[in-house]
Amino acid sequence: MAPARRHDEFLAFNAGRFVEQALLAVATLLPIVDPVGGAPVFLALAERLTRAIGPTGTQVLLRFSAFILLRIGVQIVWSGVAALLATVPSVRG
Repeated sequence: MAPARRHDEFLAFNAGRFVEQALLAVATLLPIVDPVGGAPVFLALAERLTRAIGPTGTQVLLRFSAFILLRIGVQIVWSGVAALLATVPSVRG
C-alpha cells in the first residue's frame, strides 16, 4: 500500500504546485490586461511571485519594467516636443 500512497501524495503535490503556478501566471498577466483591477492582485502576490521566479527572475522583471517605463517616458517627451515644435512658425514650413 505504500507505493499507492506515494503516488497519491505525488499527484497532490503536483496539483497544488500547478494551482500555485497558474495563480502566479494570472497575477502576472492581469495588470497587463486590466491595469486598474490587476495591480492590487499583482501587489498582493508580489512576495510569492518573487519567491517563485527567484533572484535572477526578479532582476529580469525589474529591468524589463524599467525599460517599459523608460519607453513610456520617451514617448511622452517626444509628443511634447513635437507639439511644441508645431507651434514654432519656422519649423512648420
